[in-house]
Amino acid sequence: METAPNSTESTTGLPLGLPDDVFNQVLEYLDGHALLRACRVERTWAKSTEGCSAAWRGAAGAEDTNEWNPARYLVWRARTAGIVVVELGATGDRVGLAWARAPARLPVPTAIAADRAKRFENLKSETPAARRPREDAAAVVRRVADAVAAVGLGSIEGLSLCVVSPHLASESSRTRSLNALLSAGARRARIEDATLCAVAGAGVAPPCVVLDVGATESVAVPVDRDGRVPDAVREGAHNIHSHAYTRLRHVGFDGVAAALARSAGIEDLNKAEEAVRALAYCRHVSPARVLPSAEELEFCATADGLSSARFECVEALFAEPTGVVKLVRAAAARASDASAIVLAGGGTAVRGFGRRIRRELSGGKEVVPADNDARRDLVWRGAARLARGDGWADDGRRTSLDALLAAKRRSQA
Repeated sequence: METAPNSTESTTGLPLGLPDDVFNQVLEYLDGHALLRACRVERTWAKSTEGCSAAWRGAAGAEDTNEWNPARYLVWRARTAGIVVVELGATGDRVGLAWARAPARLPVPTAIAADRAKRFENLKSETPAARRPREDAAAVVRRVADAVAAVGLGSIEGLSLCVVSPHLASESSRTRSLNALLSAGARRARIEDATLCAVAGAGVAPPCVVLDVGATESVAVPVDRDGRVPDAVREGAHNIHSHAYTRLRHVGFDGVAAALARSAGIEDLNKAEEAVRALAYCRHVSPARVLPSAEELEFCATADGLSSARFECVEALFAEPTGVVKLVRAAAARASDASAIVLAGGGTAVRGFGRRIRRELSGGKEVVPADNDARRDLVWRGAARLARGDGWADDGRRTSLDALLAAKRRSQA
């Protein structure tokens, strides 16, 4: 009987004496911090693994590889076999390797932050806020590059990048973004639709409807039985697209924050958003239909004197005739036999939001995910799941959701 080796290092320098292929599989389930704790990776591995050292020198600009730490590990992983997933948002950007438990959250660029602050002031005074124009492909690439650099992964050159495109983005805009990423030096690139990322993150089978309530707009998008957004919707069906980008842009998450700020006397946008996350909640039914009870008002009382403001600030999202309920109904009409309503975005993470949606329009449909906090990063997690599968393309037309659905069908066969 052979005795176990005394050292956890193999002759190739890999921790735990694992072959390359097995070790790479282990990496798929561990983040950098967990790996360092579990495997106790030593400097000797960094010195004896040529690819690791070369990647560090190229990415981090460091000639020495004596210091092994989570940041250095993440750089090496991204530069060798990792996939970097980037989601650009109105309130912040999310960046992380596809196998990470959660993304790093970064503040938005100064120009976007200033635009949101101006919008917030307009909404506090109850005047319409203009919609910020969409960024072109070059601006998207610059923002992706800044986000990747901000988390310590260096330049985007040589990386495998998965970038989330906005809901209802046209094929031409996705193709331009893809080509711009490749032109900027990305080794591989893919553009994943935010709607399909939400479906993958929730783990539901289409047909379904995705409702994303963000800071500057709210949108409901149908996904058909084949796991695709219907072309008529993507090209701008007015009963969905125009509502999402005109009327509802005034009553998105920024509008909820502005409504609470008016009642609480909050002047700063960041503090207002923190107050929404901590205090705001969605009633099971509109106050106009059922008045709040004394017990409910007592429950809503705070040291700052807030009471009914905690739920009144959310009601703008449900106001007729252009609230989120109408959006979902319009989208469901284009996704026959929809089995679920997928909730995504910070606005849907308000306490009680899922219960309200379930009560007003689910019609027996499943409302997912059940956990409020899971909705904040749902799109990023879905993109990470899709990025780990097949579907990498250089023309921006293929979607890896096809591969995901095919694998699911094979497992059920």
